Amino acid sequence: MKDSLATSFSPRSPCSVLIGETVRQTLKVHLLLAFCLIGVAARFAQAQSDDTPVRLHTEEVLLQVSVQSNLGKLPASLDRADLIVTEDDQRRQITSILHTPANLLLILDTSGDQTTRKNINLHRELAWRLIESLDEEDKVAIITYADKVELVSPWTNDRAALKQALDWKFRPGPSARLYDCLTYAADDLLPKVSGRRSVVLLTDGADTSLQSPFEKALKAMHQARATVYVVSQAAMLVHELKPQVLKRPPIWQRIDVVVRKRYELLQQYVRELEAGQAPLRTLAEETGGKIWDFEHRIQCAKILSPFAASFARPSQPKGAIDCEMIKDQLLEEIGSEYVIAYLSERRSADTNFHPVKVYPTRTDLTVRVRRGIYASVRKE
Repeated sequence: MKDSLATSFSPRSPCSVLIGETVRQTLKVHLLLAFCLIGVAARFAQAQSDDTPVRLHTEEVLLQVSVQSNLGKLPASLDRADLIVTEDDQRRQITSILHTPANLLLILDTSGDQTTRKNINLHRELAWRLIESLDEEDKVAIITYADKVELVSPWTNDRAALKQALDWKFRPGPSARLYDCLTYAADDLLPKVSGRRSVVLLTDGADTSLQSPFEKALKAMHQARATVYVVSQAAMLVHELKPQVLKRPPIWQRIDVVVRKRYELLQQYVRELEAGQAPLRTLAEETGGKIWDFEHRIQCAKILSPFAASFARPSQPKGAIDCEMIKDQLLEEIGSEYVIAYLSERRSADTNFHPVKVYPTRTDLTVRVRRGIYASVRKE
């Protein structure tokens, strides 16, 4: 009897094989069930974390806006109830409206050569006339760009120091690092001042460095929350130079290597001017600024005393734009800037771009504002 039982349950017997197979299948089922339970637990934990309330913090946002009366002048008075601010299409609470001293950054294009027919001295002359007309508490900084970006003057309200800087540090060069200059200004210079940040860019819009794309410069200006005003010579130069480019030189002139090279450089320059016009307009519109881009030349007539002016003949060329008119309009635009403080709730470390709009509640007001702002990162 013992022998028969031993034989029936020996490792090699059919019965033992069947039992082993059953155990293995049971283990597989248990393992599969365990993996399923782990997956369900993970999904439950994830769902539970998704339902956890997002940590928000309240931030006071400073937004620079241009507010004028319908007559183009500064409003006699302005109250928080006169404006509505929305961010991400949600109305925000305005805490204050301030008209602080201006911080004006002048960016002067000193690039080009004799073939470009660009008047870079116009940029220096217009810059100085702006500086002379500012209030004493307003601060000014000056940057020039050509082959490289140069800080001509840091932030100061010392008019004599600014005049000396324009006279002694204004250096021309053949290349144009426009977008590098805008990025440098937004990253390194504008953050050094608080309150209103206004940029006046005197340029032809051409960029030849190909190092920094326009999108990077625009984003940097948005992050600096600066308003950009552009005085451009692009339309005038295209108007004057394009007929020369479209009309090829006679064959006997094209044989001359120097003449042919000059013609090719002129073609390239016109292409650069045309390519730069749209970015300049976008830069001004996106930041809540304005652009002046005429087909006629801008001329700064010599300023005479009232007595001498009564006897002098008009020195302005026919059809030219008086730079005094542009200066006055720039001062009017910069003078109409206010800083609105409003409250916004954001996630911690939010660096997204948020569209903003400002609406007047009074029929006698007009408002211009940047397209949006980048949220600042809160330091824990």
